Amino acid sequence: MVEAEAAAGVTAAQEAAGPLSEYVIASRLRKNRATHRALLLLRAALFFLFLAYRVQSLLYGTPSCSRAIDNGELESCRFHGELGVVALACEAWFCVIFMLSMVIKWSIVERVTYPDKLLKRIKELPNIDVFVTTADPSKEPPLITMNTVLSVLTIDYPMNKLACYVSDDGGSLLTLWSLKETIAFAKSSWHPFCTKFSSHIEPRAPRAYFSRNGNVEKAMKYGFLHEWHTIKKQYEAFEAKIRSMTVAYSKARDETLERLSNELQGSSISNGDQTIYKSWASNYNTSNHASHCEILSGMPQHNLDEEFPCLVYLSREKLPKKKHHFKAGAMNSLLRVSGIVSNAPFILNLDCDMYVNGSKALLHAMCFFVESKDMEVNDKLGFVQFPQSFEGLDKDDIYGTSMASTMEVWLKGMDGAQGPPYCGTGCVHKREALYGKSPNTNPCQLSSSHGQKLVDMFGSSTSFILSVEDILSCSKHSTPLVDEKALMRECKLLMDSSFEDKTSWGKEVGLIYGSVTEDLLTGMKIHGRGWKSVFYMPYPPQFLGCAPSTGEDALTTRKRWSMGMLEILFSKNTPLLTKCLRGLSHAQRLIYIYVYGFTLTCLPIFTYSLLPGFSILGGYPIFPKVVEPKILMPMSLIMCMYMSNIYESKVVGVGMKQWWNSERMEYIVAISSSILASYEMLKKKVLRLSETTFTITPKDQNVKYIAQSNDYDVDKNDKEPAKVSQESFRVNSTLPIFIPPTVVVIFNIVALMVAFVHIIRSPRMITYWPLAEVACCMWILFMLQPFTKGFFLWARDQSGPNVLPTSIVLHASLLVGILTFFTLYTN
Repeated sequence: MVEAEAAAGVTAAQEAAGPLSEYVIASRLRKNRATHRALLLLRAALFFLFLAYRVQSLLYGTPSCSRAIDNGELESCRFHGELGVVALACEAWFCVIFMLSMVIKWSIVERVTYPDKLLKRIKELPNIDVFVTTADPSKEPPLITMNTVLSVLTIDYPMNKLACYVSDDGGSLLTLWSLKETIAFAKSSWHPFCTKFSSHIEPRAPRAYFSRNGNVEKAMKYGFLHEWHTIKKQYEAFEAKIRSMTVAYSKARDETLERLSNELQGSSISNGDQTIYKSWASNYNTSNHASHCEILSGMPQHNLDEEFPCLVYLSREKLPKKKHHFKAGAMNSLLRVSGIVSNAPFILNLDCDMYVNGSKALLHAMCFFVESKDMEVNDKLGFVQFPQSFEGLDKDDIYGTSMASTMEVWLKGMDGAQGPPYCGTGCVHKREALYGKSPNTNPCQLSSSHGQKLVDMFGSSTSFILSVEDILSCSKHSTPLVDEKALMRECKLLMDSSFEDKTSWGKEVGLIYGSVTEDLLTGMKIHGRGWKSVFYMPYPPQFLGCAPSTGEDALTTRKRWSMGMLEILFSKNTPLLTKCLRGLSHAQRLIYIYVYGFTLTCLPIFTYSLLPGFSILGGYPIFPKVVEPKILMPMSLIMCMYMSNIYESKVVGVGMKQWWNSERMEYIVAISSSILASYEMLKKKVLRLSETTFTITPKDQNVKYIAQSNDYDVDKNDKEPAKVSQESFRVNSTLPIFIPPTVVVIFNIVALMVAFVHIIRSPRMITYWPLAEVACCMWILFMLQPFTKGFFLWARDQSGPNVLPTSIVLHASLLVGILTFFTLYTN
């Protein structure tokens, strides 16, 4: 008997032995690594050969330019030389960007975790605070946010170690009311259901769970079909209640706010300042409202054995004349309030639409933080980034939203250096990394440096300073506030709009200000202090969100990203400066230069899209003639470029049509979103004519959920339903973002018309005509097919005509007229 128990103990110890996480060469590229690198080297060699040809043609001229000089047509030759210089500048930039991308693609790695070993080895898991951020219930429906909250409250992690904070940056009574309804539904129905049948409930967001095929069969198979139907009916009643109030809010906001105020005042949860309800109802303004905080479910200090997580609602103070720094400011308020309530050493932040799709997500993250095969890496690990995956995508992904190649190739490639950037959601941080601490700092030095220095950095809250000392010194010295009224007063102080004045918040502490892409800037600052990060991409995706539902929303989102990257590139935090970010490795610095500099590629791409047209109108080619052997150089380079891209997509499991849509979308983004972002950056930095704005991407609460298999309970007979194709890329919008691609379309159409007229007039001279430039114009129009069809007024889809608005066409035509006149006048 004793021997059997000893043998069982040895077996359990052996099962728990070994690393909790490790990395390998990405499995899909392991067998093809040599081929992938060979394609990269071939593409680089072809780039240099083509640049050598371009330089040679500029230095020694071309036959056409020589004939022009002999005939005394120096102006024509000068025009040809200027086109060549512009082409060379664009191609040189493309080459630089590609060489930087090779740093990322050269060493692609993949992470593996063993959460079962973690549970066997670790007796007590660390506390985790989860931040859920929302800003406007009219664009981010409460139903979406509440499903995210429900998925957090039922995640597979000890409940007494978990605290969820919901930041409502719009100060909306609708969001607060919805959250209280969510608490009631979670405690009475959803949480007990998930706890009882935890091994069979995936995902933990009820709307997604009840929408997926196969879950009914699983309930029948494992004997909880009756409970399944009961909980589904209760959820449908909960959803109908939230939806009806949201509809009433959209139709009659003032009356609905008054009704919500009365309901909230009569609620049983009342540890917050209830006088705020009337104030918010009578003077509702998303950018001008007082702060408010309520602990809706238990205090972590009082309920260590409670079977339900702590849930806190907060909305910081916002004043019109105060800079509130968008999402970064909201996240910093969350950091401070959570510091005096739960003060967990780890923080997971989620956008309001990014629900937990894998209940073991936090256990996977803890495998990297708690113990590691290489303790040095573990001590220096600042954050774990999960991929941004989206629900409800159509089968062809017409807006390139899935970014499959970005996740599988780019982020895993960055993981091979110092780590991926912080992507804004689905990220688990060490709190000390967000507090500005370096991994090489001695905790003993921090414990003795408290006082005025910490006050200057973190603000004048005594309770919060004590919590900061606990985190930075890795010890427990402070006594949490027991009195709830005193705690609420302290929270109100921490959410005050002037609390950050004359402190290091937004500079060295918390999320960093100065860019609408505060996530990228913050991640780079964390890396700059010497921290590392990891990218973990398991299947199924651990978090799923709502993808942009229209092309207009997708391009607007990408414009915000482009604007944020340019703000960082031309700021004091730019990775170009060697004095800044001393903790960056050389490879990581090059990676960040590529990430931020890639946005500037929009300028050479836009210029290169017009060069074939300039060449045709001017009468002098920028490429070799089709009968010359030198034409093989650009053709080989283009073929190699597409071959390498297709190869990467095939290796990571992306279909040809999805790859093509992604390529087309990246081109459209470059000549629309990024061009407009560059123009606004010029107005902001040089002309001082505008300020940065943050546009919230609308979330669609009617998204169709698709089936997802998972690693925990897979029935091989379950089949994923065929995804429904979305409508075509719609261009019937009057946003200025559609003007640049329309300019490219019209200008190339004009150039083709001129070329065809000349070919018809002189058919025998066709071999001497710039056919390569004609082919480029046609390829550009094919890449911009939605705009080309919209220009010719023949595009239709299920929603009706899909044509370019008259105002967009008129603005673009005016610009094309100026370009054409300039070309003809110069020539």
